[in-house]
Amino acid sequence: GVREREYEDQMRKAQVEKTHRERKTHEAFKDLLRGLVDAGKIKARTKWKEVYPNFATDERHLFMLGNPGSNPLELFWDVVNVLDQELDRNIAVIDSAFERHNAEQAEVKVEGDMEVDAFAVGPETKEKEFRAAVKTNKDDAMRAPVEKELVEIFITLHEAAVEKQAEESAGERGNRGICRMT
Repeated sequence: GVREREYEDQMRKAQVEKTHRERKTHEAFKDLLRGLVDAGKIKARTKWKEVYPNFATDERHLFMLGNPGSNPLELFWDVVNVLDQELDRNIAVIDSAFERHNAEQAEVKVEGDMEVDAFAVGPETKEKEFRAAVKTNKDDAMRAPVEKELVEIFITLHEAAVEKQAEESAGERGNRGICRMT
């Protein structure tokens, strides 16, 4: 009777407190991650191993360990995925501005015989050139990426161009080797 009800009430109360503690622990870790985003330590494409030393001994991280629910790594990836999507959207905006510019330049070239440069970020492109191209090709309808986003967009596009060049030259070396053997 009475004892059973008291016991059930205590168990329910303990479960509610446990759930509340777990939620507070998750929120504290999410706050920690938000702070690292604000400080520029977590950006799009950031890897766990790059930021882990920033909070390895932080109690907001340590309290998460061994708790049910999302683990610190999952919460970290949630944050990075949002930043990745934002960066990808910004890159798409910049890419379409460059495509528009290149299409307009191609039309100009057809009309006259002048040399026209199509713009793309390549391994040799400097950030200054990228910024100038963004400025001249900005569409009024596009939300101009803010300063730190522009830096991130340039770095991402530049790294991709360098990587592509490395792959292509590795491919060429590989092909030359094959040709020599025949």
